[in-house]
Amino acid sequence: MKGKSKKKTNGEAGSIIIEPSEPPVVPKYDFSGQLAVYLLKGEREDDIPPCSIKLFGKSRKSISFDWVKDRCGIDYKLSDADKIRFTGGKDHTLCFKNTGYATIVKGNQILKRERKYSLCYGEKILLIFNNGGTEIELHYKNMKPSER
Repeated sequence: MKGKSKKKTNGEAGSIIIEPSEPPVVPKYDFSGQLAVYLLKGEREDDIPPCSIKLFGKSRKSISFDWVKDRCGIDYKLSDADKIRFTGGKDHTLCFKNTGYATIVKGNQILKRERKYSLCYGEKILLIFNNGGTEIELHYKNMKPSER
């Protein structure tokens, strides 16, 4: 079996089994561009202005939508916001995966859960939380070199 090595000591009463631990999964690509976040429909009548988050230069770690909403000052309780994860992708795309029960719409298509999708510059997705109670639109945009 690849990835596991076993070592037995001879002549001793017991045996020692050594199994290497799996290295943490680190995304292959850095983030680029920026996210524009628009609250379309919320729980309250508060007006929350559009927010822009610079992703360019972020380390290769993944980020959750929960982190994005906190950075934008959206203090709504959004169920499963922590289960939408973003990573950098090939050719400056933004990859995302939904493992929760929020609904994500891209274009006119509802995206499946547990599947990885990507956004190119200029594309947008709609996130629907709390059974339609909150709708947030994310626009993935390129950044000018002077903005980086």
